Amino acid sequence: MISMNNIFMTYKTGVRALDNVSINVKKGQIAAVIGHNGAGKSTLFKILCGIIIQYSGESLIDGKTSCIGMSNRISYLPEVRGIDTRKCVIDHLTHLLMYKGYNKNEAENYILEGLKQFDMLNVKYEKIGSLSKGNQQKLQIILAIANNPDVIILDEPFSGLDLITVDYLWDVIYKLRDKGCTIIFSTHNLFDNITKCDKFFILKNGHVIESGNLEEIQEHYNMILEIENETLSEEGLGGIAGVGKYHKEGSVFCIEIENQKVAKTIYDSLKDKYCKRFYVRKFTLAEIFRTIGKGKDSE
Repeated sequence: MISMNNIFMTYKTGVRALDNVSINVKKGQIAAVIGHNGAGKSTLFKILCGIIIQYSGESLIDGKTSCIGMSNRISYLPEVRGIDTRKCVIDHLTHLLMYKGYNKNEAENYILEGLKQFDMLNVKYEKIGSLSKGNQQKLQIILAIANNPDVIILDEPFSGLDLITVDYLWDVIYKLRDKGCTIIFSTHNLFDNITKCDKFFILKNGHVIESGNLEEIQEHYNMILEIENETLSEEGLGGIAGVGKYHKEGSVFCIEIENQKVAKTIYDSLKDKYCKRFYVRKFTLAEIFRTIGKGKDSE
């Protein structure tokens, strides 16, 4: 469905926003593009939906070069929102959807159905500017999903939303995915539901540092031993091979270890074998993101 290969893009200022970026997302998958501000996420999306055309490499949707002309199949929610706060909700959203080629009745019905899904029918005649920022964000999302597109591109879609609305938006995303829609979104905030994505692409300074599903990415990193034991000390950890960085969260040591054998070595070294907690796990996505981000300081 989405195939972007060897993308290079440099702005007129000389800043290289993307440097040999390749991403592939299959039909019906949910993909997250993760990166700090300035990592290249928005530039990538603008190329994918045809707004930026000056780049090298190829950006394909179903084997065809992505372009503005695909707007009836691709829906794009930019990070910088584009609704006119002076206008009436139903009138403005209907007119915006009509720009994609729908007649007025079709467009209005799509918008009314979206307002119903987000429990916002009561504001359909209100001025957009009278709504909270969170509700204005909901309108943007309604517009993005209104015409049941094949591909939805969401740039920081969860910004400004409360937790209940975030959960509801995820329900909408899952339903769209189940209908065969391909969803790709960007974020620099990691939350519980993101682990349910099919693919991840972690960007840093215009490069894809990691890509794949969560299990594939986790294989590139150490494991974490969480241990709570009264006799464990920093001095005791110092002489054990395979121990990496560690810190304490309250009374629990969180220790990077190369493999589970190191966990056994740590356990065997304890004077008192009783542990209130002894748990070996993989790096979380947030920990991987932090590890990649910290590398920026040494570059």
